[in-house]
Amino acid sequence: MENKVRFKLHKVKKHWITIAASSLAIGASLIGLGQVGADEVKPETTAVISPENVVSDSNLETSASLITRTEVAPTSTVVENTSSAAVSTDTTPTNVATQPTETTATQPSNEADKKVETAQSSETATTDRGAEPATDKQNTNENKSEITEVSEHPLSGQEISITRGKFTSDDQGNWYYTKDGKNLTGWNNVEDREYYFQEDGKQVKGQFVEVNGKNYYLDDHTGMLLVNCYLDKDGKHYQIDENGVVTERTKLPTNITGGHFEANDEGEWSYITEQGEKLTGFQYVDGVELYFDKDGKQLKGQEITVDGKTYYLDQNTGALLKNSYRNWSEKQIISRYKTNYIYHTSYFNRDGIRATGLVKTAAGFIHYFDENGELLKNVAVNVGGTTYVFGERGRLARKSFIWDKVDFTFPENVNFYYGDEKGHAVKGLQTIDGYQLYFDKDGRQAKDKIVQIDGKTYYFDKTNGRMVKNQWASVNVGGISPASKDYRSYYLGNDGAAVTGWQDIDGKHLYFTDTGIYASNGIYSINGKNYLFEKGQLVKDAYGVVDKPGAKVRLKYTYRTNADGEVLTGKQIIDGTEYIFASDGQVVDGVVRYDGKLYLVKDSKIEKNYFGAFFSKNEILGGINFTGIYGTDENGVLLEGVQRSLDGQLHYFQPEVKSVDKPTWKEIDGKRYRLTKWYLPEHHADMYTTIILTNDTLKVDDKTYTIDNEGVATEFTAKNQFVRDDNWNWYYYDTDGKLLTGRQTIDGVQLYFDKNGKQVKGSLVDIDGDTYYFDKDSGVMWTNSSLTLNGMTYEIDDQGRVTSSLRNTFVQDKDGDWTYLKDKGQVATGWQTIDGIQLYFDGTGKQIKGERILIDGKYYYFDKNSGELLRNAFHSFSSYIHYFGNDGAQVFGWYTINGHRVYFKEDGLQAKDKVLSIDDNYYYFNQDGQLLVNGSAKSYNSLYLADSEGKLLSGWREIDGKTYYLDPSEKHYYYNRTASIDGKTYLFGSYAELLRNDTNYAYASDENGIVRTGFYRTDKGYLCYLEPRVISDYQPTWKEIDGKLYHFEKSTSLGKHLYGSPITTNATLEKDGKTYVIDENGVATEKVN
Repeated sequence: MENKVRFKLHKVKKHWITIAASSLAIGASLIGLGQVGADEVKPETTAVISPENVVSDSNLETSASLITRTEVAPTSTVVENTSSAAVSTDTTPTNVATQPTETTATQPSNEADKKVETAQSSETATTDRGAEPATDKQNTNENKSEITEVSEHPLSGQEISITRGKFTSDDQGNWYYTKDGKNLTGWNNVEDREYYFQEDGKQVKGQFVEVNGKNYYLDDHTGMLLVNCYLDKDGKHYQIDENGVVTERTKLPTNITGGHFEANDEGEWSYITEQGEKLTGFQYVDGVELYFDKDGKQLKGQEITVDGKTYYLDQNTGALLKNSYRNWSEKQIISRYKTNYIYHTSYFNRDGIRATGLVKTAAGFIHYFDENGELLKNVAVNVGGTTYVFGERGRLARKSFIWDKVDFTFPENVNFYYGDEKGHAVKGLQTIDGYQLYFDKDGRQAKDKIVQIDGKTYYFDKTNGRMVKNQWASVNVGGISPASKDYRSYYLGNDGAAVTGWQDIDGKHLYFTDTGIYASNGIYSINGKNYLFEKGQLVKDAYGVVDKPGAKVRLKYTYRTNADGEVLTGKQIIDGTEYIFASDGQVVDGVVRYDGKLYLVKDSKIEKNYFGAFFSKNEILGGINFTGIYGTDENGVLLEGVQRSLDGQLHYFQPEVKSVDKPTWKEIDGKRYRLTKWYLPEHHADMYTTIILTNDTLKVDDKTYTIDNEGVATEFTAKNQFVRDDNWNWYYYDTDGKLLTGRQTIDGVQLYFDKNGKQVKGSLVDIDGDTYYFDKDSGVMWTNSSLTLNGMTYEIDDQGRVTSSLRNTFVQDKDGDWTYLKDKGQVATGWQTIDGIQLYFDGTGKQIKGERILIDGKYYYFDKNSGELLRNAFHSFSSYIHYFGNDGAQVFGWYTINGHRVYFKEDGLQAKDKVLSIDDNYYYFNQDGQLLVNGSAKSYNSLYLADSEGKLLSGWREIDGKTYYLDPSEKHYYYNRTASIDGKTYLFGSYAELLRNDTNYAYASDENGIVRTGFYRTDKGYLCYLEPRVISDYQPTWKEIDGKLYHFEKSTSLGKHLYGSPITTNATLEKDGKTYVIDENGVATEKVN
C-alpha cells in the first residue's frame, strides 16, 4: 500500500512552532526535482530542494565549505516494499485524476512567480487555514517558526554529531557506517541525523523501533529517524513529534474528489465540484493541496500571504510547496555594463508555511531564517539569550569556525565565531586545537585585540587570534587614517599576560603601566607623578615632544621635565627665567590664567613689560596665529582697563586691546573716551591698533571736546581756535564760537573754508569768478607764483588769481585728463555748464569722467566719454546697478519710474522679488522691482497680498476660494509644513494654503485644517495612527495604544503625501506563541481555545 508522510504543528514550552518534515525521498531521483519560476527574471531561477537530500542540499552553499561532511549511503535500488511505508512528497503529486497534466498543454502554467491578490476560501470543502489571503505586497506578517531551544540528538545522546566516516554496503544490500575502522552500533547521530544500527552494524530501515516504551520509525530509504511528520502505514495514520516519538492520529483533512478542472479563454484554471460550484481558498483536491482566489482561479508559481503566513504554490501544478527549500535569484543592475545577481533561500515547512526564526528541519538541520524568511548564512544569531553560529550553508556550525563576511577587502571588519558541539557561540577564554583563543560576550573572536582577563592584559594575534607569549605586540586603538592611528605596545610574558612596572628587556630598562602599556613616547604616571618618555627612555631636565593622534593631522605637544624626568607644571623658574606650564605640563602660548591672574606667555616663558601684536603656535595646522595686541606689567600680568603701555599711548585692554574700525565713543567707569585707530608698524607687525586720544581738542558732529592727558573727554565751546575732526580736517571757531566759512584772514594769512567750515588745502577754489589756490599743508593762499597741476603750469598774480594764457577752451594733459580754462584764463572747478552740458571738475581742475563721486553728500555719475551728468537712467557698476534721478543724484528709498513705485535700498540696489520692511510696514516688489498694490503675488512658495498703498496684509485671508495664513515678516514659514497658531496646529501646503481634510508630508488634517491625531482612515482605505505624524516602521511591529494591542505593517504608501505603516485589520496573527484575532478597527484580541 502507499504510505505518505504528513506534517503537524508542535508546541514547545507554550510556543507554537512549525517544524518542517522531510519528504524523505533521498535518492538520485530527487536531484532533478522540478524548478519553480522566479519573478519573470532571466536567467534567475527558483529551485525547490528536498532538505533531506544531501546532494541537493549542496545547492545552499555559496562558498567553500566550513563544515565537514559525512559520505551518505546511496539510496537502495529497491523502491517498492509493500511491507514498509513508502514515502512521497506533497509537492509533486502524481494522483491528480481529473486535472489535466501540464504536458498535455491543455492547462498552461501561470507566469513564473507572478504576484497576485488572493481571496477568501468558500465555506464548502475548505481546510481550517485562514479566510482572506493576500499577496506579500499587502501583508508581510509571518508565521513565526521559531524554536526557543534546540533538541539535540534525543536517542543517541551524543554531544557532537559523527563526521568523517563512511557508509558502505555488502552484497545483500545491507548498509553500515564505518568510523575509525569500526562499524557503528546502536543509536548514532551522523551528520546531524539519527540512525540505528544493529549489533552486527547493519543499518535499520523501514521499521518501528521501541525504546523505553516509546515507538520510533526509521525511514524506508535512508534509515533516518523520522521527526515532525505524519505517517500512513498499514491503513493506520500516525503523527511523529520533534523527538521522533510515534503516536496514532485520527483527524485527517477533507479530500475533494469527483469534480473537474476547466479553463477560461485566458487559460486560467478553476475546479468545479460535483455540485457545480467553484472552489476558493485552500483545498485538498484528489490528495493535492491547492489554492484558488476569490473568483475561483487557481494560483500557480507565486508566494501568497494568508493570515500573516506566507506560502508558495508550484509554478506547474499549483501544489502547495511543503518540506522544501526554495532558491531564487534577483537581477541587480549595477551600471549600464554590469549586472549582479542576488541569491535567496527560503524554507517552507510541513504545512507549506515559509519558516522564520530558529528552525530544525525534518532532516535534522538547524537553520535561522530572518523575518522575511531569508536563510541566514555565515552569521551568529542570538535567540532567547543563546547565540547560535551558522556556517556558509546556513547549518549550525559545530566544532568549527565561521566568519560573517566573504569580502576581505577590509579584514578588520570580518568577525570570526566558533560553534561548540551544540552550535552555540563560545565565549571567553577557550582552548581550541591546543591554542588559547578569546571570544567576547557576543561570541566574536578577538584578533589584534587587547583583552582584560581576571585583571591581567592579554593580546591575541592579528592573523590567527592565538594568545601571544614571550614577544612584543602593538595594537592601534585609534582610527584607520594615518593622522588618527594610536598604537599601544605591550610585552607578553611566559603566561601571555602583559608585563607591568620596570622591566629589563633586551638589555634596556623599560617601564610598563599597570595595564601593560609600554611607556614609549608620552606622559606616564608612576607612583602618582607624571614622567615624560621618548623612545622608551626618560627625558630629564629637557624639553620633549609627544605625538598624539588627531582627526586630520598629527598633534604635537611639548613638555619640560626636571632632573628626574618629572613633567613640570604651573609656575617654574628655569635658569633665572619664569615660566608657566599647563596643569598637564604642556608648554603653552598666549594668555593663561594662573593663581587668579592672567599672564602672557611665549613657549611658556612669561612676557614681562610687553606691548605689541602676539602670535601663538597652531598645534593642529602648524604655523602661528595672530591672537591680538596685548600689554603686560613688570610681572607679566596682562594690563586691563584704561592703561598706558610701552608705546606711551593710552589703550583700552580687555585684556586684548579693544579694536575699532572707525573712531568711537566708549563709556568706561562713567567717563567718556574717544577710541581711534593708530598705526605703529614697528610695534604691531604692520597692523592697526586702537588708542585713546589724549591732550587734544576734537570736533565730533556739531560739538567740540577737550581731551585731557588721561583721555577723558569733556564737551566745551571752542572760540578763536582751530579744532580738527577725526579725519584731520581743520575748522576755525570765531570769538562767538561760530564756524567760519569762505575766504578768511587769520593771523595775517588768507585761508579758505568751504560751506561746512572745513579748511581747504591743496585745492583750487572758484571765488567770485576767479580761481585761487590754497597750500596743501598750511592752507595759505598762494600769490606771485607759478603753479603746476596735472601737467599744466599756471601763473598766480599778487592777488592770488590763477590764470592761463588760454581762454574758453579745454586742455588735455599728458595723462589724458581734461581741464577747462574760462574767459579770463581761470581754471574751472566744481559744477560748470559748458555749451549747455552740465559737467564737474575737481579741486585740481580735472574733469570727472566715468566716475561715481560724492558731492555735498550725494552721489553723481558723469559719462565716461563726454563727462555729462547722467540723469533719469540706470548705470551698472560691475555687478551693481544704480539709478540716477532727474537732478542727477543717485536715488535711495522710494521713487517713481514710468508710473511704478519702486524702492532702492541703502546700498543703492533696487528691491526686486523681495519683501522689505520699511517704516514698520512690509512691502513686496516683483521681479521687475515694481511694488505690489491691490493684489496678490506668489514667490518662492510664499503668497503676498497687498492693499491700495502696497502694504502687505497678514493673518488668515481668503483668496480665490482658498484659505491662507500670511506672514510677510517671513519670521515663520507656513508652507508645506505644520504650524501652531493661537494654540492650534494647522496643516499647510504650497504658498501657505490651509489644507482641509487633506494629507501632506506624513500629516493629515480635519475639515478646519487642524492637524489630526489618533486613528485615521486614508483615501486608499488604510487604517493608520497619527502622533501627529503617521507611525512609520521599516518592519512589522506590535504597539499598544490606550491599553489596546495593534499590529503595524511595514511602511508603504498610504495615500497622497502619506507614507507610513498601516494597521492590520481583519486578520489572525501569531505573537510570542499566542494567536491574536484582529478586528476591522485593528484591535488585536488573544484567541482563547
